[in-house]
Amino acid sequence: MSNYPNPTSALRIPRVAKAVSLLIQQCGGRWAGNTKPLLLALAKAVRKGGEGDLLEQKGWPENPTWLGRQLRRSAAVLRKVCEIEIEFDVDLRKTNEGDKDGLIIRKRQAPVLKVVGLRRGM
Repeated sequence: MSNYPNPTSALRIPRVAKAVSLLIQQCGGRWAGNTKPLLLALAKAVRKGGEGDLLEQKGWPENPTWLGRQLRRSAAVLRKVCEIEIEFDVDLRKTNEGDKDGLIIRKRQAPVLKVVGLRRGM
């Protein structure tokens, strides 16, 4: 038996972060709206992804307010581990995706590297 801990056990991804990651995978990399429809969309994504037990675990948000709090707490994990950005307090009235307190959740795009100044024969 090894004295070294399991490296994956040291990294605990919050339930909401797992659910958001599943949702973004299933909906093409972007979701916009408010916390109330997001709570329903997360539950659907979790069931569809075969992770329905997340909904029964202690700590799953019971209402949109709790979900908003957990999203703010999970934002750093989503950004660093899952490469997912959450934009809070977005006015979605112009696009008819929500109201003035909306969210935009999207998969981060890989940066494009531009090589400048290389010459042949040097």
